[in-house]
Amino acid sequence: MNTRLSIAIVAVTVFGLVAAGADAGPKITVENAWARPLPPVVESAELYMVIRNRGTDPDRLIAASSPVCGMMMLYERFRTPKGTMSMRETGPIAVPAGQRVELKVSGHHLMCMERQREFKAGVSFPLTLKFEKSGDVKVQLTIQNR
Repeated sequence: MNTRLSIAIVAVTVFGLVAAGADAGPKITVENAWARPLPPVVESAELYMVIRNRGTDPDRLIAASSPVCGMMMLYERFRTPKGTMSMRETGPIAVPAGQRVELKVSGHHLMCMERQREFKAGVSFPLTLKFEKSGDVKVQLTIQNR
């Protein structure tokens, strides 16, 4: 085999490995981030969205922050043994590879505690989601009547 052909084969192989590695890992996107309008006297708000992992590795949402929230927590709504609905703080939220997780009214959601701004329909604000592998993902959340 001549030297040029050997170099070309090695280059194509290395490029293929690098390209394949670039597709590995989680690929997090966030869609439809929203919250309901609230009167000024309400100090906390539930935030909802769809998180997609288009990658090949799982990831986990571990925290969130926003300049309009004094503190943010991961929460879930659940049914008690007596059959009533309640909420509790939860640990990281898994986002499996190739799947989507919906933070929704009847399930997992983010709690914005100590609100710093009124939630009026049409208003948007920044939100940063922190993932275990993907790091910070910045999102715009919009207050919507639903």
